[in-house]
Amino acid sequence: MRVLRLLTPLLFAITLAAQETPPVAPPTAPISDTPTPAATDARVPTIERERTVYVPFDELEKVFKDGGKGVFLPYREFLDLWNELTLKRETEDKPPPADAVLAKAEYTGRVEGESLILDAKITVESFKKGWVLLPLVNQGAPGIGEAETGKAVLRSRADGADVLLPEKGVYELVLKIYAPIIRREGKSSVSLNLPRAAVSRLSIAVPGEGLEFTLNPAAAYTTQIAGGLTQFSCFFGSGAQQEIAWGAAQAVTQMQPLVLASTKMSTKIGIGSVSTQADIAFRILRAPVSELKIALPASQEVLGVTGAGIKEWKLEAATAERKTLVIIPEKPLRDDYALKLQLEAPIAALPAEVRVPEIEIVGAAQANGEVTITSEAQIDFTPKTLTAATRSQNAASGSVFRLLRQPYALTLDVTEAKPQVEVTSASRVEILRDATRLESTLDFQVRRVGLFDLKISLPAALTVSDVKGSDIAEWKVDATSTPPVLNGRRTRKTSATSSRKTWPCSPDKPRRNPPRMAPASPSVIAMLRSLRFCL
Repeated sequence: MRVLRLLTPLLFAITLAAQETPPVAPPTAPISDTPTPAATDARVPTIERERTVYVPFDELEKVFKDGGKGVFLPYREFLDLWNELTLKRETEDKPPPADAVLAKAEYTGRVEGESLILDAKITVESFKKGWVLLPLVNQGAPGIGEAETGKAVLRSRADGADVLLPEKGVYELVLKIYAPIIRREGKSSVSLNLPRAAVSRLSIAVPGEGLEFTLNPAAAYTTQIAGGLTQFSCFFGSGAQQEIAWGAAQAVTQMQPLVLASTKMSTKIGIGSVSTQADIAFRILRAPVSELKIALPASQEVLGVTGAGIKEWKLEAATAERKTLVIIPEKPLRDDYALKLQLEAPIAALPAEVRVPEIEIVGAAQANGEVTITSEAQIDFTPKTLTAATRSQNAASGSVFRLLRQPYALTLDVTEAKPQVEVTSASRVEILRDATRLESTLDFQVRRVGLFDLKISLPAALTVSDVKGSDIAEWKVDATSTPPVLNGRRTRKTSATSSRKTWPCSPDKPRRNPPRMAPASPSVIAMLRSLRFCL
């Protein structure tokens, strides 16, 4: 440091002295008669060099005698050397942010059988002198079959793998890694927990063409097809493990839903209408469906649609005789699903031909079921047409028919029920001097449906004197008919447990002019157990 402080004023002193002393003119050449040689070519370039000449002074030997001989430098070069030495020392004194890093990782692999085999080239760097421990994988270390690490040492542990670096520098690791492939539902997948740099590159050759890949976490990738192989390439960062799945895209896109349906219907025939409740059980396999379509007769009115998660339902006209019920759920349906329909259709005046609703599940691979048919008491029905349907049994709840497949057809002949009447009579004839009196007791057994009106044919030439019976409101003899007809009308319904009664006839006051009555109603309402009249 002392020599440098003395050097600076010395240089400035020499520079000032050189400026104050005028330059000495060069000596003049003597004049000679000898001819002067020709001048050189001015086009030859002249090389100029800038030099600094240091002139010693009296104390120069004294200054440098203890340190040996020295060399003088320009001040600019001195500063450059000084700054370089000082800044480099400050940089070396500052510690690096990490003792070692994984600088680069490249993985190239192929699928063989049930394993993925990767050739890994990993570059690591140590910034510290002496041994440094660098973790490669913290959890779920892959299977390492071969390793070339040079001076570095690869160490496996229960929850990962590390590399030991003996000294400062760059190291190349060459590893062969094995990972199992899981195959499920037509797809293959592999989970990779690899040593990772800031950006790592992965390239895998997968047998097959037209494959679709999925990455989790999501990442960009490219594929190239060559020689029956799909070359898959992607870059991933230093995050968690990467899961890669692939499968045949064509098989996934062409997979069609398999819909199976079983229908249980209950149809009731009434006066003027036929109502149906259909419980449909769906089984949806292979792929979900976004909507259900059910074809119905155009004459059927849809009163209600019940099912889980129905967003909306609507009717679309298909043909003049058919329409389609479209059911849109909130999310695609799969596996088991239950649906209930309420339908109603009018019936013309009886007798009439009635069709059981032909419910068709559009797109179903298999559809069958059963229908139970009932009717009101005053209606009779008999099967007329059976197509893809068979009669199963007659249960207490009604007639049961099996629906073998779709489409099916089941029609019925519907008529008003007729009462079944059995009559037991007991008559007594009394012959008088001027008249003949006939007293008859009639017991009626009425089945199936009840009666409001009774019509009894009478012997000719006899006059009805009186009629009595349970709830007989009016009676009338139609003498214009041949033979005459007695019409009786009840006032109210009677049950099948009505008791028998007898009524005495009075021969003293015969009724030759009975009260007139309105025409009897043909309605079938109740059952009549007994009736007695006198002639």
